[in-house]
Amino acid sequence: MNATAAQQHEVLVLGAGYAGLSTATQLAARTRKRGNLRVTLVNPYDTFTERLRLHMTATGQETAEMNIPGLLDGTGASFVRGWVTAVDAETKTVRIDDDRVLRYDALVYGLGSIVRTGAHIPAVQADAGLDETPAA
Repeated sequence: MNATAAQQHEVLVLGAGYAGLSTATQLAARTRKRGNLRVTLVNPYDTFTERLRLHMTATGQETAEMNIPGLLDGTGASFVRGWVTAVDAETKTVRIDDDRVLRYDALVYGLGSIVRTGAHIPAVQADAGLDETPAA
């Protein structure tokens, strides 16, 4: 390993919602001249959904499609597309769905959440009147 690689500080940002995307772009822009810090943003999709504007679709208005690699262009941050399947704090590594392993010195966990609409959760379905008990 050469001296430059040994001194490279890896910042891994997981999730490209508002928190992750702004962290990656601002951190990369502010530290760009240092040269020893690399910021990588990981997200399963390469488009940014501006959730605060999703109500606009109900009225037929179009929302802007924003390409994450395009948003990162010129900031110094790089983009890795993939699902995070494991985080190992002891070894400071993150596994991505296709078995890639990314190393980090600093980790920003901004994965947020997704809704599993097809999930079978009996208590929730029973409360909503959706249980599988046939009507008498």
